[in-house]
Amino acid sequence: MIKGSKHWVCNTRRGIISLLVGSLRDIRVNYYKPLPKMSGLSSDERNLYSVISQALKVILNASYGVLGSPIFPLFFLPVADSTAAIGRNIITETVAAAKEKNIDVLYGDTDSLFIKSIDQNEIDGLIKWSHENQGVDLELEDKYRYAVFSERKKNYIVVKNNGQVIIKGLTGKKSHIPLFVREAFYEAIDKLGEAKTEKDFESVKTEIRNIAKESNNRLKEDKVPIEKLAFKMMMSKSTKMYKTTIPQHVRAAKLLEEYNRKNGDTEGMKAGDIISFVKTIGNEGVKPLKLAKIRDIDKKKYEEIMRSTFDQLLGPLGYSFDDVLGVTKLEDLFWNSDSKK
Repeated sequence: MIKGSKHWVCNTRRGIISLLVGSLRDIRVNYYKPLPKMSGLSSDERNLYSVISQALKVILNASYGVLGSPIFPLFFLPVADSTAAIGRNIITETVAAAKEKNIDVLYGDTDSLFIKSIDQNEIDGLIKWSHENQGVDLELEDKYRYAVFSERKKNYIVVKNNGQVIIKGLTGKKSHIPLFVREAFYEAIDKLGEAKTEKDFESVKTEIRNIAKESNNRLKEDKVPIEKLAFKMMMSKSTKMYKTTIPQHVRAAKLLEEYNRKNGDTEGMKAGDIISFVKTIGNEGVKPLKLAKIRDIDKKKYEEIMRSTFDQLLGPLGYSFDDVLGVTKLEDLFWNSDSKK
């Protein structure tokens, strides 16, 4: 019987799914995952092996979920339940074993643990225990200078010894985010990589707050070039193909086409074309960048974008974007009055 479930495992026959998924797992763990860390590889080779390893990981993770989906031909809910139970047991038992060995467990993330230890013997002991008691080969993934964990699920910050900052749950790097927001976000991330001591970290937290606040002030005071407020999205099909629901980037494309027709250009936008647009006050809510003025910008919407982007960074630091802005409700009165002009 599997602990925490009502299911049992057959030890006399191995099913085809088990063979297939197990083989892919062995290929990833024993071959492709270690390859990017080998010396003598070109950057292209290193990137190729990393991509293949991550692609195999996606397939492996999906193979668990798909077995719990009724539309899958090989749907079998007990397998999905058992997989979740086994994973849960492994994490729980590993945490307990680490604590017995006086290792501080800081955080758990699905299939990994963050521990606070500089003693390699302690780490080796935990790896040995897992192999002998669970049949699981733990691997030391990386060492970090420091880590900051949020109350939000799967949202944390770790900084490697070389200063590289990794943020779990990151959306600020997405290409469609306006350049102005991305630049401010990356400036804040770079600050995190500069901290080497606890005192440095406290200073960096203040600097990041200032970056967020100053960026928002620049937005309110119309000091951001309108080009840096533009969203850039690719058309997946021509504007004529949209009949009912019309996304905002398509609305902007239609406005641009209408303007171009009035000026003698009858060629419409097609699949693959890039439309640059900004969020504006008024009924349409968007305008193509070519037709927009800074006075058209809906600052409230851009503040919301900054809030959702910065909160994933500020959350682990113990702040929110609203905390940084201060008297938010009073400012909302001014935002609302601006929108009505």
